[in-house]
Amino acid sequence: MVPPTYVTSRLNTTVAIRPNTSRLPSDKMPQSTTLIQLFQRTVKRYGYQKALHEKRKDTWYSLTWRQYYAQAQEFTKSLIRIGLQSHEVVGICGGNSSEWLIAYMGTIMAGGAATGIYLGTSNDLCQYICGHSEARVIVCDSVNQLEKIIAMKPYLPRLMALVLWGKRVPSHLRSPIPVYGWDAFVILGDDITRGTLKRRMDSVQPGHCASLIYTSGTTGLPKGVMISHDNFWFNAWSMEKSIDRDYATRLSNRDVLVSFLPLAHVMPQLNDIIMPLVIGYEIHFAPRDALRSGLGRTLKEIRPTRFCGVPYVWDKMAVKMRTLQGQSRGLKKQLVNFATSRALKKTRISQYGQNGGPPCGVGIAEKLVLSRVKASMGLDRCKTFAVTSAPLRSETLDFYGGLDIPIMEFFGQTETGGIATMNVLHCWKMGTVGRPLLGTEMRVKKDTHELMVRGRHVMMGYLKRDQETKDAIDEDGWLYSGDTAVVDEDGFCTITGSIPETIRTTGGERISPVALENILKAEIPLLSHVMVIGEQREFLLALFTLKVLLDEEGRPTPTLEDDVREMCRVLGSRARTVEEAKGCSKVQAYLDDRLADVNKQTSQLFSFGHYIAKYAILDTDFSVAGDELTPTLKLKRSRVLQKHAAVVDSIYEM
Repeated sequence: MVPPTYVTSRLNTTVAIRPNTSRLPSDKMPQSTTLIQLFQRTVKRYGYQKALHEKRKDTWYSLTWRQYYAQAQEFTKSLIRIGLQSHEVVGICGGNSSEWLIAYMGTIMAGGAATGIYLGTSNDLCQYICGHSEARVIVCDSVNQLEKIIAMKPYLPRLMALVLWGKRVPSHLRSPIPVYGWDAFVILGDDITRGTLKRRMDSVQPGHCASLIYTSGTTGLPKGVMISHDNFWFNAWSMEKSIDRDYATRLSNRDVLVSFLPLAHVMPQLNDIIMPLVIGYEIHFAPRDALRSGLGRTLKEIRPTRFCGVPYVWDKMAVKMRTLQGQSRGLKKQLVNFATSRALKKTRISQYGQNGGPPCGVGIAEKLVLSRVKASMGLDRCKTFAVTSAPLRSETLDFYGGLDIPIMEFFGQTETGGIATMNVLHCWKMGTVGRPLLGTEMRVKKDTHELMVRGRHVMMGYLKRDQETKDAIDEDGWLYSGDTAVVDEDGFCTITGSIPETIRTTGGERISPVALENILKAEIPLLSHVMVIGEQREFLLALFTLKVLLDEEGRPTPTLEDDVREMCRVLGSRARTVEEAKGCSKVQAYLDDRLADVNKQTSQLFSFGHYIAKYAILDTDFSVAGDELTPTLKLKRSRVLQKHAAVVDSIYEM
């Protein structure tokens, strides 16, 4: 008898459903299913309710669940017509939109695997992803993207067609393969029979790959993570059951979410595509400039019932709110201070293990101040608030706690199909990533402190990387996360660092730079990014970037942010640009003092080996456009070292 296959490095392999080894009784675990079956179930339940909303030329257009499903079927039939086979890949590159989701689900319904390509991805990386995945069709939303991919065609022998949405295909365009406009493409399969469509959809199994998601590539070329139908289904089921333990935050088809984070990432796919298939809630697509400037307008217009943002988004909103608070005077300022102090106390005592009811005066604070603040942010209907991609600074968590906005942190990776641990309002601790999801196991390896995860949501494997798949998932099904962690006596997990990013000094000490960087950013609010360096060096140094304004393209400018300029003014400095701040003795003295305080903290928390001896302020903040950050805003350490080698070397040579 052939043993079941739970991991693979091949797209055309059907993996078995992992057995339940958790403490949750097996009869409580969900039956395996496909995303297609989930889609069909939701269409049957909520067919005439609105599913997707998109604004075009100041007018909102909507699709019901029946319309969404019908258009996905049309896309499926057209893929079948042009020759897409089961287990083949369709790439999608564009802004969040109904077409993105229709192409995604249409690919899955054709038995294929969808892979997202981040907007702004470099030509080399885009070519690598399309070539490595052997993409057969690529769907995009700009002529520029289309032309870029056509130029790559000699290196993409498996590519057979391109589809453009939102724009007309230019008449002058020359391509060695067919290029279709969206409207022309979705009618290609009109002659595909219902029987042919049904047979293709029925052939899809829970153990087939549904989504191929490429990692950030912080330490090298990105890896293609294969997520099965069952991986996504189990993660969505477990999230729903964990959240629904609290009646006040229970998920429902009446929930409204704003889709703005890049859909090439695992969490937006889970939140904006998969969870709606399970719950039936509505998705509103934010404009393409949402991460730069348009998100606030959309939030106030839509008033979502749930909101999940990356640290960058939460930090930017906090800057605006702090500026407004700073303008309060007299009695109004006293009222704001009273309200935020009551709300922060409420937030803190609502955590696991804390006792006591809502503090005195919180009701008045909510009515007079907090409700208005949340309404001004478009978050007055929100039942849950979360952060994804990276942890928030403790000062930011406290700031929002003072607005009665408790932000839930969780742990997840592409390799876990989204989430592995999470905080929920009835059971949470600030600064931790919560407890394991239902049906998920977690443990910390004794010698390395590496966090290990086991459950049905753990990936199928890395595409075409057999050895790395074996290294990542052991024979017992445990995924080695690559992150270090501690678990407290109540079972709450705290991420302490990343093993690939660990620094080994010449003194033989192993140091987590992430922990130091987070402390520095929390203690020195002038800083936007910090990178600690010291691999095989005699001491640690830190590269600082200051918070600056962004231009319309999201690129950092030399001009300091408003709150940074205000802080400089308080310090007695007139600095308005990075160059002026670098040359200001008062800013320099402030940084020296704050770094000295941090060094005292870290020597007590960790060891004297964590002492940061020197630092340098860089001329430009890190950004995706500058290639120092990944599309999910993770630090590309090797790239930063390469770009600023002269600065680093000059400091070590002093």
